[in-house]
Amino acid sequence: MCVCDDSLTTHVLLCVEVRNLGGSSNRCLDCAISRHEKKKPLELYGCHGAGGNQLRNQAASFCADSAIGDDNDGKPVIPYPCHEQGGNQVCQE
Repeated sequence: MCVCDDSLTTHVLLCVEVRNLGGSSNRCLDCAISRHEKKKPLELYGCHGAGGNQLRNQAASFCADSAIGDDNDGKPVIPYPCHEQGGNQVCQE
């Protein structure tokens, strides 16, 4: 989950990563880290240890999903039906 503090007294948005716990892809869903990037879309990057790449909308059964692999860094995150087979859709709260 990305937690952003955009108060007048704070000059940096505080964000954490969402890490994929399934498989060995070592990919994380990252969000903007500074005030100037707060409207930047979420993207999938290699995990750097600051904080799964899947977020689920329980009502619609769609997950936030992105292709995995080194060639897919920076690809957009899109809604995709949750397959509930683990792998790239395993999350820990």
